[in-house]
Amino acid sequence: MPKASCQWESVLLYLEKAGYDIKLVRSDSFTRAMSQVKWSIPNPSGSTVVDLFNATAASVLCSLARSAPLNHDAFAKLTCDFSARVQELKDVIRTVPEVGGLIGHEDADKLMTVKEYHGGNDVKSSLQSAFAKLMTASKEAVSEAVNKLKGRLNDESKIRTLTEKEELVLSLERQYPEDVGVLAALLFNYVKLSPGEAIYIGANEPHAYLSGECIECMATSDNVVRAGLTPKYRDVQTLCSMLTYKQIFPEILRGVPVQPYVRRYTPPTDEFEVDCCLLPPGEVVVMPPVPGPSIFLVMTGEGEVQADSMSDGEKAKESDVFFVPAHTEVRLSACGHASMQLYRAGVNSRALYACNAAAAGKRSQLQNICEVAS
Repeated sequence: MPKASCQWESVLLYLEKAGYDIKLVRSDSFTRAMSQVKWSIPNPSGSTVVDLFNATAASVLCSLARSAPLNHDAFAKLTCDFSARVQELKDVIRTVPEVGGLIGHEDADKLMTVKEYHGGNDVKSSLQSAFAKLMTASKEAVSEAVNKLKGRLNDESKIRTLTEKEELVLSLERQYPEDVGVLAALLFNYVKLSPGEAIYIGANEPHAYLSGECIECMATSDNVVRAGLTPKYRDVQTLCSMLTYKQIFPEILRGVPVQPYVRRYTPPTDEFEVDCCLLPPGEVVVMPPVPGPSIFLVMTGEGEVQADSMSDGEKAKESDVFFVPAHTEVRLSACGHASMQLYRAGVNSRALYACNAAAAGKRSQLQNICEVAS
């Protein structure tokens, strides 16, 4: 299968470029697993798509110093989704003239007159128009507004305690001077994650990872669109047109124990799930086989990984990544003086077992038809 092999290697290359040591867990089920997985050509953004059973699957599990929804550090900070209440958006326009000035009187007035009970379409339309005006303001106007806001907050900090979002604005401005994202952050939820907490961010929802070390599991995507707080290419028009403009505060996921030392984070989507394994020195845990492939990422510590048909285990250390084929049992053991922390990303178990159940039902139905025909 040259095509599958070549494109499977592109996934590993993606991880290698991120600074990880890639190891393959080869087993008797390797050929069978690869026959179930079709790796499509990487898109121009560098992401790689994985199709499993002709459905989307988790693509890449990675660790970035400022990127990801599952936190294992002291705490992580991010902004995501538009503020859950209309009143919060009105408060920004009323108390932050620098934002109101860029939005303009017409769009600001529309948003200020919208009621919570007017219905989603009225709020969405007003919010979309106001956000687009803010994000498409000229570079000169944004620079002036950000500098005015910074100066005003620095002056006011001498006579009062700034709010968390005001402190966030000053922090972002130091990292990204004169950036429109500094102002846009005021319209989003400000979320802090404690160790072991996670959030799920749906498609076409705005978000920005600000600080803390986390891991991120990203499902199949045809692109990542950026518009602020980044040195990378920005596509503001596309971002403004693709957002859902939902107002919601994200649910904090804390995981569910599935066996000793292992917690599972299951988002409300079929594409993926993430297992977190924190294994004390000298302890062993066995990850049961699943119908889909998995990617393991070692975050801290060291130990050994052994697949069901491997004669010898493979050493595992910080930054190692293991690709594990479907239907493969994995034995993990920790050694050294510290715990080994690793994560597994795979297709959502619910989706896999539902797919298998549906396939079994079709086979049973076909058998009955054949029996009748005979």
